[in-house]
Order: sequence, then structure tokens, then C-alpha cells
Amino acid sequence: MKTQSWSIVSWVARTRASRIGHAVRQPDGERALLKIAAGDAALFREEYGLLRSLQAPGIVHPQQLTVEGATPAMVIPELDVLAFDELLSGPPMELRDALVVARSLAQALAALHGAGLWHGDLRPANVLVDRSTGGAWIADLSAAVERRRAEPGAVGPVDDWAWIAPEQTGHMDRAVDHRADQYTLGLLLYRMLSGCAPFDATDALEWAHCHAARSPMALPARVPVGVAVLFRVYQI
Repeated sequence: MKTQSWSIVSWVARTRASRIGHAVRQPDGERALLKIAAGDAALFREEYGLLRSLQAPGIVHPQQLTVEGATPAMVIPELDVLAFDELLSGPPMELRDALVVARSLAQALAALHGAGLWHGDLRPANVLVDRSTGGAWIADLSAAVERRRAEPGAVGPVDDWAWIAPEQTGHMDRAVDHRADQYTLGLLLYRMLSGCAPFDATDALEWAHCHAARSPMALPARVPVGVAVLFRVYQI
């Protein structure tokens, strides 16, 4: 692990287990994204190894592991990105823009699933959006790393009840696998097109009921019927 001097120019996002910002290296002025650990350093190093091994479209690919002070950090080639949370704070996205994001996330998940892994925490906080292409980048795989450490079949902790599949609630007799990612991708697409989440709840039990038994409000009329049918496929 190399030690270098990086200066954060601006923060971009706070993911599940890191902070990401645009950075400049001294003294040569090299620019990059710096992903700095915000929790378990050992888990962060495992995540680095996983990200390095994938080399998949739509998943950030760090070049090296360095340290900032005593904290490990990943150096990622510079990307003109913004936090997905920031993008979603505005009005509903245009259909074309939403489908570009959804397509890039679907491609990234296909690569992840093809490697025998699944994300398990696909939500806006863990995604960056590329300003130049409109596509998305998965920027945090810490949940997948934690799951590799856990016992087979373990559901795992829930970080945000709004962005989980029904089987992740712990209230269903159903195995949790890569299909949970497909459900949460559907949640994200719904949020992009409607401007709001498909459900609203105040506690974990109510969220579990929403995901397992409730149907969301209809999408706006401007959304083509063919796209709306996708949500029945995803069972949202």
C-alpha cells in the first residue's frame, strides 16, 4: 500500500462504508477520485481487492490502495460524477435519462452476478452518476464483502429499509440471493421516473409489510405502458 499526498478538492458522496471526493495529488497535480474508508479498515481493504478483481463496466475500478493519515483510501481514475442522491433530489428524470442509468446498473449487476456475487445494498447512496455519459457507477461493495464473511444463507443487517427486497426483511421464508438486486433496481427505476419512492413507512415493521404485501402508486401517465410492465416483472 503506497503512501501519497492527496488533497480533497470537493466531496462527491458518502457511501455505505466510505467517503468519495475529487482529489489532487501533490506535487504532480494528478487528479483522481479518492474513496476513503469510513469504517472497518480490514473490510475496506477486502473491498478494494474485490473491486480490483472485477474490472466490470459500471463498477468503479481503483488503481491502487493508499493511506490518508492512518486511513486506507482507494485511488480511482478521475470521473466527472455526482452522487445519485443529489440527482434524485430534483424532479422526476426524463424517461431516456432514467433508462440510461438503469441500463448501466443492470450491466454492472450482470457482471457481479456472473462472478457469483450479489450486491445486497443497491441504493442511491452507493451509486454515482456520470455527468458525461449519463450512466451509473456502483461505488460501494462493502455489503457484498460482509456477506462473504457471514454464514451461508444469513440475511445480514439492513442499512436502509426503503431499499431492500422482501426476502431481506427477515419476515419471509425465502432465500436471499441475486434476485434481491433485481428488485432494488426496480425500486430505483420507479424513483427515477416518479420522483418519489414507491412506498412510505415510519418503522422497520411497516417497511417490511410494504415490500412484502403492498403495491405502489401508479406511475405518471407520461411513462409508457411497456416500461410500467417492467414493475410487474420485478413484482413492485
